[in-house]
Amino acid sequence: MNRQKQKDELISILWKLKNAAGTGQPQAVNFHDLLHDRAIRSSFIEEAANSPFSEIRHAAHRARELDAKGPLD
Repeated sequence: MNRQKQKDELISILWKLKNAAGTGQPQAVNFHDLLHDRAIRSSFIEEAANSPFSEIRHAAHRARELDAKGPLD
């Protein structure tokens, strides 16, 4: 998978996780911050990884893998 596809997948997952914030997990956060602040993104993904919902935990695990491959910018 090329890097652009990885970035696109990560952005898509982050968007879905952010929209899932209405369920109480993960905590609501500014999407711009998720894309441009690695510390906020890492914390957000970690919080999602501890969600009581398996779909959110699974998405967070994939986001963590993609995020580890390099910066979004």
